[in-house]
Amino acid sequence: MKGNYSMRLFMKSASVLALMATSSMAAAEGTPQCLTETEATALFDYALPELLDSVAKKCGPALPSQAFLSSQATRLVTRYRASAAGNWPIAKAAFMKAAGSDEKADKIFQALSDETLKGLLTAGLSAAITGDIKPASCARIDKLTAALAPLPASNVSQIIVQIVALESEKKPSGNFKICQG
Repeated sequence: MKGNYSMRLFMKSASVLALMATSSMAAAEGTPQCLTETEATALFDYALPELLDSVAKKCGPALPSQAFLSSQATRLVTRYRASAAGNWPIAKAAFMKAAGSDEKADKIFQALSDETLKGLLTAGLSAAITGDIKPASCARIDKLTAALAPLPASNVSQIIVQIVALESEKKPSGNFKICQG
């Protein structure tokens, strides 16, 4: 029974994260809460190092050894991790806000430790993003990562948030919303 409960909790968390990561999914019951740009940026800022690490691991076998993700991703992940920890309080609030549309789920998430929530956030977001990556796309992802690498993590997260906001304007039925204004 406890294993089944844990699996349901993980699946709920993964679902929330997948919804946050892909704004084109169908809307859940009710009106999804929007996240402010600050909340969404902190959320992506916090998860970015683990997301980048997952992408590098997924694409590694498809890239030559001199590719950016193969040769420099570890250094970039380390740099991004240095700034990520400070974003946890706002990222946690954003995660809870996005996940709290269901009273029962909200109580479950409130009962979890920060370390568990951090693991769910980073693992779920990484799985949601990397699950759709095809080896044929890795060269483009490598070039994009190399082009963004000189930027601070907060700028990269801001770019992601603006892209998500534009996508949610095009497909307003998505669950992950960036508040207007």
